Amino acid sequence: MTFNKIYLFCFCLLFAFCFKLLYGVDQVIKKEDTNQLNLPKIGLVELPHFFGLPDLFGPPGARLPFDKRPVKIYASPDEKSKLIGVITEKDDLELMTHRPEEVSSVCYDLRKGWYLIGVFLNNKHAKAWVSPKDAGTFRSTADLVEKGPTYVTKNWDGLLFDKAGAQKPSQQIKNLLKMFKVVILNKETSGNQLWFQVELFEIDGESCSDKVSAEGWVPLYTNKGKLNLKYSFIGC
Repeated sequence: MTFNKIYLFCFCLLFAFCFKLLYGVDQVIKKEDTNQLNLPKIGLVELPHFFGLPDLFGPPGARLPFDKRPVKIYASPDEKSKLIGVITEKDDLELMTHRPEEVSSVCYDLRKGWYLIGVFLNNKHAKAWVSPKDAGTFRSTADLVEKGPTYVTKNWDGLLFDKAGAQKPSQQIKNLLKMFKVVILNKETSGNQLWFQVELFEIDGESCSDKVSAEGWVPLYTNKGKLNLKYSFIGC
């Protein structure tokens, strides 16, 4: 092998090593995400070693004393899989409020006690697995929506149905620029989709009307896996 070929070979090895060092995490995430692009948000999972546990006898937002521990995130639901990174800042987690002043990680999948959560790596949204050792209480999206307070989301197309699983809508709300608070009347599973029978109350500013604007059945998720209904503590 000539000197030039040896030099070129060594250069390629060095380039490959640097590429993996710089972009290896993104590549793992992208590979994992090929089957996760449209995964719906199935719930919220607490990270007690990262955020601590609430002090039920203290003021809102108070936490019990604890030693904060970073959260390890993996490419697969197995400690033998590749360690993608270690979360040390809350801004690197996709979070939602499950109670006033209390947050949990958004969860997209659950396998063998492991949770697929939303994270931000290199300013990009991605998904990674956390071990049961780092996970706490899990709250499903269905339970959160059912308990409320519940509202329609911007993903909702305004269609209401006369029964769960119906193919043709019974009515359509025209003005989707308005906000609607939701009262859950019933729930039913049709196929693989959970449906809620709802009453809609129009929101005018910060106050809710006490008059029912519409009633019907709404699937929890759109065909693209987005939520039609959400729970929120911000509203009337």
